[in-house]
Amino acid sequence: DDGAFRPVLRSHAIDATRLSWLLAGGPPQVLIVGVGWEGTAKVASEFRPPAGTRLLVLPTDQALDAYNSLKAEGVRVAIHVHATC
Repeated sequence: DDGAFRPVLRSHAIDATRLSWLLAGGPPQVLIVGVGWEGTAKVASEFRPPAGTRLLVLPTDQALDAYNSLKAEGVRVAIHVHATC
């Protein structure tokens, strides 16, 4: 909820290590992962969001729309965006 932007090394593999900083301040109600404009990136099958956190895995354009809608509704939401493909 701090509005922080943190660049990470490029990778098509999105795992718990890559997402941990988004969960460090207390789990959000919704965690959105944008998997690229073409859906190329993948969330590791072993990744499980914290209890009480809903995980949405969407193409980047849909992820951004969902983030903006949820944020406007007052939902505590975090997003990881794969923006390169």
